[in-house]
Amino acid sequence: MSRNWVFIYLLSLARCFDVDMDRAGNDIVGKNPVEGVSSALACQALCAAESGCVAFTFQASTGKCWLKSSSGTLSALAGFTSGPVSC
Repeated sequence: MSRNWVFIYLLSLARCFDVDMDRAGNDIVGKNPVEGVSSALACQALCAAESGCVAFTFQASTGKCWLKSSSGTLSALAGFTSGPVSC
């Protein structure tokens, strides 16, 4: 994989993910939080694999991932990253 491709890929993620933002509410019942998740990208992959998931919120310090049934409203919250099911 070329360095240019990696840079472009990471730049696209930065535009897709909302860093230091939370999507409160709309958690998929019985699926939250998923623990032991390594990154926002891994949380997004879990969302993509879950029927009805349209967005996620990830907390890096705890490795917790919340899968969302609706995008809801973003609010500022340090240490959390939110995003859509796909970029």
